[in-house]
Amino acid sequence: MASKMDESTPGVKVLRIFRRLLVDRGKHYQSDLAAEFNCSAQTVIRVMTDIENVIGVNLETGLDNRRRWYRLKGKLGMNVGKDSDEVRYLSICRDIAAPDMSRDSLSRMDDAIFQFSLQFAQEQSAPGGAPKVRFFSKGMIDYRPYMGIIEKISKAIERGRICEIEYKSTGSQLVKKYYFAPSSFFSMSQTLYAAGAIMEDNKIDVRHFCTLPAQRIKSCVVTERRHNVDFPEILPDVFGLPWHEPKMFRIVFRRGKAADYVAERIWSARQKISYRPNGDLALELVSTSRPELEAWVRSFGDEALEFEEMEEEMVNGDA
Repeated sequence: MASKMDESTPGVKVLRIFRRLLVDRGKHYQSDLAAEFNCSAQTVIRVMTDIENVIGVNLETGLDNRRRWYRLKGKLGMNVGKDSDEVRYLSICRDIAAPDMSRDSLSRMDDAIFQFSLQFAQEQSAPGGAPKVRFFSKGMIDYRPYMGIIEKISKAIERGRICEIEYKSTGSQLVKKYYFAPSSFFSMSQTLYAAGAIMEDNKIDVRHFCTLPAQRIKSCVVTERRHNVDFPEILPDVFGLPWHEPKMFRIVFRRGKAADYVAERIWSARQKISYRPNGDLALELVSTSRPELEAWVRSFGDEALEFEEMEEEMVNGDA
């Protein structure tokens, strides 16, 4: 049976094929693009027409022994290099966010990234095209070496496929192989996680729902096997991962730097901050992961004075 054609939206196809043209200035044959992006030759022609409508004569085409090819020329073909990470990162982030976005929002994002790709290429080809804004963060993870793996897992999520991965656990130098059914990506505390389930004996075991830090996944092969797993929902408006039903907790912090740090941030969409007469801060929030919340509280040492689970009915009332 022939493999199923790529189910990506037209905007995604345009973005991915344009990115291929942008980072590799050689000739790209129509048949090769159709095979790489798992689509028909007619789809490639439509995509190239869309690209040509935007960049005009900067898209060059021709025939080699009756094989149609395309490539970028002019400014768009200069000094972009094979590692146009900025464009690649943006498009991967777009794919990760896609399940939570409306079709209109995705369409606008596709157009914005496409326009950025053009602007980026032109600025990089001009003298003195230095970035005007830089961002720095202490303790950040450099995900550039892992972008290929992240992109593969993103495609597996989109197609409902199982991955064969090599993973290095915390505190271990051993790399083990697993079959992993990914459900989504999410970011927390400057770390990108792949959520999903580990397979046991060729079956998904619900006891093995897990979240894997992306930087510890050392290799990934997307298999042809599909899964149909009912994953627990990761709620963005509560503290922690979905290990139990939402519960309300209260933590009291000693007045001072820790209390100021907690008060300046949102830890749960439903939270309440109040102050004791002596200046200590009380934080009430909803969490679906008591162990994770307890570990967070312990990180404050003796600055965290109290920790308690509140009455169950308070979860459904006003925090």
